[in-house]
Amino acid sequence: MLDDLRNAANASLEAEDAENENRQFLGLTASQRFMLAALIFVVVTVLCWLLLVLTGRIVLPA
Repeated sequence: MLDDLRNAANASLEAEDAENENRQFLGLTASQRFMLAALIFVVVTVLCWLLLVLTGRIVLPA
């Protein structure tokens, strides 16, 4: 009885692992997703900094 339960749990875990291996977000690998996230972070940071400068919240040193 316990062997059947253990086998069923292992089978479901193996099926889930196989499903996760084939799944990719936007067709990108892990390193490509990391680079995309890092570049988006840099772009948002620069744009927010420029917005603060343009609105006068931050004054550049002369």
